[in-house]
Amino acid sequence: MEIITRFLKRVNSKRQLYHATFVLLISLIIASGLLCILSLLNQSIFFQEKTSFIILSISILILTVGILSALGTIFSRIKNYANVSQLIENENRIFRDSLNGSAFIIDQSNSSSQISELEQLMIHTTKNKIHNNSFNLSFLKPTHFNKLLGIGLPLILICITTSLLFNNLSLKAYWAAKDIYSGTSTYFAITPGDATIRTGSTLQVKVKLNREQRIGAPLYIFINQNDQYEKFALTHKGDNNYIFNIYSIENNCNYYINNYTNTSSIHSINVYELPKFKTKKITVSPPHYTRIKSSIHNEGEYLTVPENSSILIEFETNKPVNAFIQFSNNTQPFKVSKNGRYFYQWRVKKYTEYSILLKDKSGHEFKTDPNWIIETIPDLPPIADITTPKDDQSYYGVERIKISTVLYDDYQVDHANLVFDIPNLGIKRIPINFKKNKKNGITINKNLYVNLLNFNLQNGQIISYYLEAVDNKKLVAQFAISDVKFLNIVPGKVESSKNEKKGDKKKQQKQDFRLDDLFAEAKKIYRNSLPLKFEPDLETKRNEILEFGNSLGDLRINISKRNQQLQKISGSNKLGQISYLFEDLIEKIDSAEKQMRDFDITKSMQNQMRGLQNIHKLIKLLSKPKEKAKGEESSSDKSEKEKKKDQKKKQDLKKSIKDLAEKLEEAKQANDSLNQKLSKSNNKLDKNEKDFFTKEKEQIKEEITSIKDEMQKFKELFQTADILQSANKELRSEIDKIKKGLKQNSLQHSKKSSFLIDKALKNLNEMLKQINQNEFDQLESQIKKMIAKQQQLKKESKATANNPGKQKELSEQQSKMAQDIKDFKKTAQNTLDSIEDKAPQSFKELEKTLEQLTKDNLERKAKKASKSIFYGMKSKAEQEQDKILKSLSKTQKGLQQAKSKMPDVSKEALLKSLQDLAKLQKKGKKQSENKSAKELKETIEKMNQKKTPQFLKDVIRLAEQLKDSKPGEAGITIAELVQETISLVEEELRKMEFNKLLKKKIQQQSAPDKYKKMVEKYFKNLSRQPSQ
Repeated sequence: MEIITRFLKRVNSKRQLYHATFVLLISLIIASGLLCILSLLNQSIFFQEKTSFIILSISILILTVGILSALGTIFSRIKNYANVSQLIENENRIFRDSLNGSAFIIDQSNSSSQISELEQLMIHTTKNKIHNNSFNLSFLKPTHFNKLLGIGLPLILICITTSLLFNNLSLKAYWAAKDIYSGTSTYFAITPGDATIRTGSTLQVKVKLNREQRIGAPLYIFINQNDQYEKFALTHKGDNNYIFNIYSIENNCNYYINNYTNTSSIHSINVYELPKFKTKKITVSPPHYTRIKSSIHNEGEYLTVPENSSILIEFETNKPVNAFIQFSNNTQPFKVSKNGRYFYQWRVKKYTEYSILLKDKSGHEFKTDPNWIIETIPDLPPIADITTPKDDQSYYGVERIKISTVLYDDYQVDHANLVFDIPNLGIKRIPINFKKNKKNGITINKNLYVNLLNFNLQNGQIISYYLEAVDNKKLVAQFAISDVKFLNIVPGKVESSKNEKKGDKKKQQKQDFRLDDLFAEAKKIYRNSLPLKFEPDLETKRNEILEFGNSLGDLRINISKRNQQLQKISGSNKLGQISYLFEDLIEKIDSAEKQMRDFDITKSMQNQMRGLQNIHKLIKLLSKPKEKAKGEESSSDKSEKEKKKDQKKKQDLKKSIKDLAEKLEEAKQANDSLNQKLSKSNNKLDKNEKDFFTKEKEQIKEEITSIKDEMQKFKELFQTADILQSANKELRSEIDKIKKGLKQNSLQHSKKSSFLIDKALKNLNEMLKQINQNEFDQLESQIKKMIAKQQQLKKESKATANNPGKQKELSEQQSKMAQDIKDFKKTAQNTLDSIEDKAPQSFKELEKTLEQLTKDNLERKAKKASKSIFYGMKSKAEQEQDKILKSLSKTQKGLQQAKSKMPDVSKEALLKSLQDLAKLQKKGKKQSENKSAKELKETIEKMNQKKTPQFLKDVIRLAEQLKDSKPGEAGITIAELVQETISLVEEELRKMEFNKLLKKKIQQQSAPDKYKKMVEKYFKNLSRQPSQ
């Protein structure tokens, strides 16, 4: 109360309180009206947050001014006396109150006797001046004020209530104030905002709205590319997210986002230009010894150059850059010439991959991608060959022989020699003269006539000879050698007797003690030892030397065994010259083995050659007729009686052979007849009786095995047929029950019937697996052959590293591997198309395998390997071959996985339907029965669209009865359908398998008896054959 009392004391009059209330009321009315207008504007999609902030701020400002004015009016004096205020400004309060009180008394009193006329005149004059010069506040009278208050208060309440219905006005004002404070729009979250990109690139602008977008309000991006803004609509991506792609930006530009109510800040896009080549030139300068001219290339992605070539790269760029060349192991800078060209030069010695990196002053980079490749062609060793004579030859007293040679080199040959290895003279070289050719590569055909008399050869001697050539490359001398050939001198051509029979000659050869195998083995070791003298790879050389040492050791052991065998046959340990030659031969081969293990190839080959000479002499000695011991009569001294006796033996032998030949001819005819009936084969019998009977034994063994297998197959088929027949009987008994009108619950199968059906279906499943051929058999066969072929090529390429002729052959075979891979991919693609519908899982697995195979690009690797083999790049060829084998192995595993997921859709669907129907017979529910019948009908209809075995087509025909009728109205019951299906399968199995074979055996029922008699006859004839 005390506070209110003090407050009222401060108020001079009710007029002041009315005035303050009026000011406050007016400010409330204006502020509420503005808020009402703001709420109505908020319903428009074009209403901006900034407008909301401005109007709301003005309303708050007006309300604040009204409140402050009201408070000022209440606590201040109203100066209504304007003209006399200066007179009473300095008067005290009592005087002013007295003056006002006097004027009031005069106005209210009817009597003025209490004051004088002068005082009354002064008071009225002062009052009139006050009234004439004061503010006109007549409307503040209680009557007017009450009216104003009665109208204003409801209006204020309506405006405030209307503004409260839209609670987002304050939020919009808040965001607008925040945007004004930060200087940016927080309505949009724009990515990337300001951006710096490469010329011609595409920029994707992502916009996320931080507040909910008003329904129906569009969202646009404004782009300024040509000094004017173009408007484009953004694409909505859900959850207040929008995107827009600005394609092919060539110049700097600006953009901003707008939805008519909010506008984002203006963002800039700055573009820069990557450094690039204006001109480029690659100069290739081959080594001088190749005599190949320099070449200039404008493109350097892939170059093939001779090894040790000089490479000069020159180029100009569109702007100043720092240029670098990047190899696999280091990076080198380019040099800059006075005219602004960048250049770098180096000598390439092997396969090289490199890239060029350009960096401008702003740090922007350009790099050649993929790497540029330089494939080097090595300076290959020459190719040397002896074309005439083609094989090892024997000459009979010839003084001069003709030897034709061929030399080839990719650039040039320095010199070449024809080398003879003569046991008594050692190594003899004959130079080959030829004119040097300046072209890229030469082929020299040279015929040489060699005088054998210069070698002082003796009858029975053997010599070796080969062609060697040296490359003109001075950095590393490269050699080439031809295949080693042998030449032996014999006393004269020995003519065979005209009366000598071929059979006797073969018989005599079989009785001779032969050393041809040892001679061939020694030649082989000698031929293969020669390339070791020129092998540059020490590791390879060491391994092959040890291998040849082992081969020589094996040869020495075989010669010793042959010597012991000969001594055992002769019955004496002393054979004169033959024994001496054997002992010397063993000694020479033993020395060659030790020298080979000591890495002395030259001396080892000399001892090998002497050993060959001894083997050759032994062959000649053993091929002569044996000399008779002393005291034994010679054939010329035989008596006439003994000659007649020998002649008679020969005639008897001829007769026996003739009889045997006739018997063998009969046996041959009988055997042909048997083969026509049983296997329809037309194998011809060998006239040689030993070979004939050996073949007959093998045929008998094969036939017995075949008959055994067929009988086992018959047994299995008969077992399956018996099971199906038993199931058939059980099913027929159940069908009889159905026909008699029994309840469906009585259709329950016995345990025996169910067991028989399951077992029959199991056997049917196994039989179908045999009939249906898997789609992957051909692919697996192809991939296995390719892997085996590649492994063989890899093995052979290792063994023939320095044999140019063999390298060319292997290179062609490796090149054919690319075509094999291409054919395999084509076959696999056809298989993939055929299994797409019926085996989805297998299709995915095979598709994945084919994609990996295509990605590996084996055709290119095969061609690279072929080229590497041709040019003798052993390590690189082996790397490419390993990659091919690894990829093929992965493909093989992928095929196996795809095959494991390969179902037989027709088989599984049919068997499942049959099994479900068999189970439904136990339940006896018609509704389920009809449903299953419908499913079976659909399954068989689908099967009809695929490749189906022949015996299932009758099942499809049977299902046609269900096609045009409802499941419950079908003319055949489910039980009958199952029974008929199993019967058809059983019948077709018999027709396809055992009935066919059984009929064949019935027709040939007499064959085993004839076969037995014929075999007995053969062995009987064999026992009567005269001993040799």
